[in-house]
Amino acid sequence: QGGWRRAAGPRLQSDDGRAQYPPRGWTMRIARAWLAAPGLWAVVALAACGSSGGSTTNQAPDGVIVAPSGDVTIAVGESVTFQGTCTDPDGDAVTHRWTFGSAAPTSTAQSPGSVTFSTAGTFAVTYLCTDSKGLADPTPDTRSITVRAGTIGTYTLGGTLTFDKVRSTASGLDYAQTAQRPLRGVDVAVVDAANTSTVLASGVTGNDGGYSLGWTGTSAVKLVVFARTHTPKISVLDNTSNGAVWAIGSSTLDATTTSSASFNVPSGWNGTSYTVRSSGPFAVLDAATEAVLAFLAVRPAAVFPDLEINWSPNNAPVGAQSGETQAQALAAGRIGPRTGTGPRSTSSARRTWTPTSSTTTSSSTSGATTSKASSAGPTIRVARTGRATSRIRGWR
Repeated sequence: QGGWRRAAGPRLQSDDGRAQYPPRGWTMRIARAWLAAPGLWAVVALAACGSSGGSTTNQAPDGVIVAPSGDVTIAVGESVTFQGTCTDPDGDAVTHRWTFGSAAPTSTAQSPGSVTFSTAGTFAVTYLCTDSKGLADPTPDTRSITVRAGTIGTYTLGGTLTFDKVRSTASGLDYAQTAQRPLRGVDVAVVDAANTSTVLASGVTGNDGGYSLGWTGTSAVKLVVFARTHTPKISVLDNTSNGAVWAIGSSTLDATTTSSASFNVPSGWNGTSYTVRSSGPFAVLDAATEAVLAFLAVRPAAVFPDLEINWSPNNAPVGAQSGETQAQALAAGRIGPRTGTGPRSTSSARRTWTPTSSTTTSSSTSGATTSKASSAGPTIRVARTGRATSRIRGWR
């Protein structure tokens, strides 16, 4: 009938004098006669506390941005209203902290209300709440606020677009005979400078490389020129970058009601090496365009299916590696062994294109368009060499 009694420190001591820790969740049978023994209740209370598993763990609060309900795009000088709510599972009092990047000072209000954004850019707004024990929300809510530069109004932009055409000879490229040629029939677009995924206007250049676009929106824009013609559709793609269309974009322009922007896409050759070979994909495109115009001169009714030309400065005239599929090799720039005669190059683009005077059928798979001619016609084989670095990825 031995029992337990309190010893010095956090341990219990048995009647035989041995001090030890009772096991977690221990129980003991107590003789009825002991219930009147002095000090027994302290022992029983200690046992009950020891088997309860400790105190309740503090839980983190959860803050939510109620307004705005999602990311927002505004113009410089406009305002956004912010409102938050925070709940704590333990019922503790909470504090609030809003940060707006460099757009506005930090706020400790639960709902800061209207905040004005005076400069252009993209700002991350974060709402964090913390309970009275110092435990913060582990996943604070955020919003992205895009502020467009410029003034809202109606604008036009026009000009002439050219590229450096380097003469190709039997011994290679002759940079001494570089000439500026018009970018004929290529797709162009005016995009919001603060959010380039927003297209404000689009069109096609003329045979002289001229364009004119109009829109209503911000005056702060960029001009994007694609290595892609409109009719027939010829696209120069980067096969080593998920088939992105090669393109070049201007710096930010401040448009007016009669603004103009003309520029030349340079070859990038500095006399000994390339710096930025921007004109490469446009030279490839121009070669295909010239072939189309030659056919149309003698067969005006010819209809050409869509053509996609793979071109990359990473392309090399080597075959697929062991165990590599053709698609994997193409994505890595291994375009196959070189055929024909002439100087070797570290980059090439090659595609067979069959125009026809009858209709064509098209299909689309994973964003890539393929076309089949319903009847065969003369075959054009396009082959160009070069390097390039300036592009906007993700455009299709």
